[in-house]
Amino acid sequence: MRKLLISSYFVCLTLLATAQTGIIWGPEGDVNSTNNNEQPRIVIDGDNNPMVLWGNSGNVMFSKWNGTDFDAPIPLNPGGVVAATASWQGPDIASKGDTVYVVYKETPENLSSSPIQILSSFDAGATWNSPVQVDNILDSLSRFPTVAINSEGHPYVAFMKFDPGFLDPRWVVTKSSDYGASFGTDVLASGWSSPTSEVCDCCPAKLVVSDDYVAMLYRDNDNDIRDTWVGVSTDDGNSFTFGLNLDQLNWNINSCPSSGPDGFIINDNLYSSSMNGGFSNPYAYYGNADLNAMTSGVGSLLSTNILGISNQNFPRTDNNGLAAAYVWKQVEGGNLACLRFSNDISSNFPSDYDTVAADFVINADVAVSPDKVWVVWEDISSNTVKYRSGTYTPAGLSIEKQNKVLAEIYPNPSTDKWNIDLSHFTELVQIELFSQDGKRIMLRNKQSKIINIESTNLPTGIYFLNISNDNVFEQFKLIKI
Repeated sequence: MRKLLISSYFVCLTLLATAQTGIIWGPEGDVNSTNNNEQPRIVIDGDNNPMVLWGNSGNVMFSKWNGTDFDAPIPLNPGGVVAATASWQGPDIASKGDTVYVVYKETPENLSSSPIQILSSFDAGATWNSPVQVDNILDSLSRFPTVAINSEGHPYVAFMKFDPGFLDPRWVVTKSSDYGASFGTDVLASGWSSPTSEVCDCCPAKLVVSDDYVAMLYRDNDNDIRDTWVGVSTDDGNSFTFGLNLDQLNWNINSCPSSGPDGFIINDNLYSSSMNGGFSNPYAYYGNADLNAMTSGVGSLLSTNILGISNQNFPRTDNNGLAAAYVWKQVEGGNLACLRFSNDISSNFPSDYDTVAADFVINADVAVSPDKVWVVWEDISSNTVKYRSGTYTPAGLSIEKQNKVLAEIYPNPSTDKWNIDLSHFTELVQIELFSQDGKRIMLRNKQSKIINIESTNLPTGIYFLNISNDNVFEQFKLIKI
């Protein structure tokens, strides 16, 4: 486990040493070196390159990785439009392959004429379409948009909705079936703790979409009990039929903590992160809810040893297949960015964690690719957005096996099928095909030297093929076009 930090010199040595998580970290760098940058968010494109979004004095700023560095940032909001930006709120971004959506709230927030807008890009942020209004809600008010993408590439947007005067706060979800050109009527997704509960009206939330599951993670307010809940839809967001308390710590606080949850879904399991002060000081937690069984356990501390830690906040998480990372701000002699990682979250979650940034962190975000973890954070000393990346070994893949490629796959990309040449294997192998969100699509054993995997009925996008036995593990990125 990490020990109490003694000095800044010790921190520097720790950052350069071998990571506790097994991730090999590169040096710290700047995404953007100008001032007033707030709440960065990071996602991965179809080539596994990071794209970063953040707020800057009412502007929605965007930058992407060019192979060696981040490009000069560009504003995405039209001239004259001021977006709601702060360290605790701002624009949101989601990607699936090279399809990218960005949502933001216009200001003043207290006017129904200040809408939530969505921007779309279908070439990994190289070009952007004009904004489209999401929240067609007449005299109601809105704030805190969050966006997700389904397997076909259509956007789903959640936002907090109020009656005039910021009364009756609740979370609603609306979806598009034409790639963000228009949106349907919003559907209520919150209100599961009790009939009299409201949502915590200054806490952002997270929308997660996976197959027919649509999960709305939010902070509740049931007579000042402010645990994190999830409203769940099993019919693609047409209705939300049940809710679960994700941390179950009964945090009683009569003021808004301005901190929301995050999460992702693998098969029927919702993995979440949240901040809660029900145990003692505000700390960062993770949880695992079974959406099929409609059960959720009590949240667990992300750092199992909290000696010397005064508080934690803003936990964020991401996955790529079964590999998953959690990042959070930790106050421990300084404002640190800490990260906990598993290359197979379904079977293990080691308790050790890395200190990714040594001080001056307000909040951070994380993105996971098939072999890399990217972390971005807001630096309160320089007011810049900084980043750090590290490489990891996928589950079951030893360093010695990484250079031993036995299978051949063609064509890739494919429009109708992939041919898997297994003629170099002398033993029985297991073949698994996963979607980008970690759902297993196919499982079979070797039946011949050449195996064909039909892709005609699969949505376009990225898939991962695992080939393994007791002696070998190989993973391949497959592209359906």
